[in-house]
Parts: sequence; structure tokens; C-alpha cells
Amino acid sequence: MQTRPRLRRIVTENVFWFMGSLALAILVWMIATAQLNPVQEWRLLEPIPIRVAPDPGLVIINEEDFTRTARVQLRAQQSVRELLVADDIIIWADLSGLGPGEHTVELKSESARAANIVDVSPRQITVQLEEVASKLVEVRAAFTNDPPQGFVVVGEPTFDVNQVTVTGPASQVEQVAAAQVPVDLSGQRALFEDFARPIPVDADGNPVPDVTVDTQVVGVQVEIAPVSAE
Repeated sequence: MQTRPRLRRIVTENVFWFMGSLALAILVWMIATAQLNPVQEWRLLEPIPIRVAPDPGLVIINEEDFTRTARVQLRAQQSVRELLVADDIIIWADLSGLGPGEHTVELKSESARAANIVDVSPRQITVQLEEVASKLVEVRAAFTNDPPQGFVVVGEPTFDVNQVTVTGPASQVEQVAAAQVPVDLSGQRALFEDFARPIPVDADGNPVPDVTVDTQVVGVQVEIAPVSAE
């Protein structure tokens, strides 16, 4: 009867000794690893691009007002630091669900390797979102130079398309009055034919920025004839 308790006590003592030895071995291994492969903290030299993408139908109108890159502070073991490159870090501003208006958004970050991102600078950006709009506008000629002396333009210029669609932030599209096609008639003494890129302009003929035109080039014809003697 006394054999079983004694055997149980021996097994229990051995288990405790084994667990203690295992814990000690793990502790020694961790100390050795920490000495050979210490944890380091450093600031990455390369700036990381900030990924910013609004929901479909919206556009950012103040991209020039906030930084498009961020600096990061990292913590990792030396072996990870030696392998880590800027492409392993992703920083983004989550604009999903945000509507038109001004929004201050916290930056999110992620590392593709076993590195902790301690700090991101800046920690947030402010974006202004606006709805995307489109409309049809007429194509007009903008003469940059007249024909030589003794020659004149006969009639109105003709185009292969008379209207184009402009697209961009609603407030910018609203300003567009026409799409101008620059026409240089210097040295022209007969029918002028050319292709030119249409430029969205306002009512005063000033280019409207941040607006795209669906037609890359427009064909234009201008009749030129000698001045008739009377």
C-alpha cells in the first residue's frame, strides 16, 4: 500500500524537476538570443508613401495641402532590421464611407515583417472630398496667331467633334464654359488642318485645373484665303 504513494511522489517530483529545467532552459535560450539578436528601435530613413483612395464617385481636392509620405519608428530584432526595407511598410488613410466635405483621418500602418511600428509621423491628415461631376461643353477655336498679311480666315472653324465631356470635382466642372482648341495660323495661306488637345476653360478663357476631357485630340479645319482686292 505504501508503494503507490511513494511512486506517485517520485513521479510528481520528477515532473516538477523537468518543468523547472525546461523553464530554465527557455530562460537561458531567451537570454542568449537577446544577446545575439537584440531588439532594436530605429527610424526608417526612407519616407513611406501614404495610400489615399476615396470611395467611387468622390475625389480629393486638396492633395497639394497635405503630405503624401510619412516617417516611421520601428522596433524589431536585429535580424529583422537587416532584412526590412521600405516596401515592407504600408501606411494608408481609410476614407471608406466618408462623404463630401473636410475630414481629419488617422493614418493606419502595417508591417509585412515581424516589426512593430512604434510611431508614424504625421499621425493624421486632413482631406477634402468632393463629388465627381461631368458635363458636355462645346469645342471652340482659340487662335494663337493670325494668318500672314494679305490672308484672312474664311467662315468658322470646323471640328471632327463639336462637343466633349469634361469630368472632375463638381466645383471645377461647374466653371468650365468650353473646350478650347489652340490654332496657330502663322504662315498658313491655304486650308489649315491639324489635331490639337482640347483645354477646358472658363467664361474668360482661363484654363480650369483638375478637369479632364474625354477626347484626347480634336481635328480642326480652317479655311484661309487671300484678301480680295476691291
